[in-house]
Amino acid sequence: MHWFGRWVFRLTCVSLLVGCAASLAGERMKRTVRFAGGLLLSLVLIAPVASFDPAALADQLQQYRADYEHYAERGIFSGGGPGSHAAEIIADRTRAYILERAAALGIECDVEVRCTRGEGDYPYPSALYGSYGPGTDPAALAVLKRQIAAELAIEEQEWIEK
Repeated sequence: MHWFGRWVFRLTCVSLLVGCAASLAGERMKRTVRFAGGLLLSLVLIAPVASFDPAALADQLQQYRADYEHYAERGIFSGGGPGSHAAEIIADRTRAYILERAAALGIECDVEVRCTRGEGDYPYPSALYGSYGPGTDPAALAVLKRQIAAELAIEEQEWIEK
């Protein structure tokens, strides 16, 4: 992604430079400036193709494969064995997000998020068990429930008053 950002930056800079040069050029020079600017923009556009290094791409792909195998051995992506932490991480982050949303609505609550393994054995948040304090605004709680269902696709929600 870093090279893509640099490429877009270069393209933007050259476009601005060509645009400024074309606007400052006199009537006789506009055509020449546009032609030269078009050539320069073409060079910037095809620069990534010219500098493509298949060996570097192969090295990167090999590194990604090694990383994936390392995490798969530890049970991060599949299994649920002793090293499986992905479901826990997802549940904790989802819980933190929900508590943040609840605080924004003025709701004091606590939630437990359960994950289910889906396609490819990847965990996703599927159920929520929450408790809220007495005096909680029912309208705000309804808004929170709708937000959770819409944003996180957690339809199974069970809420009880503390």
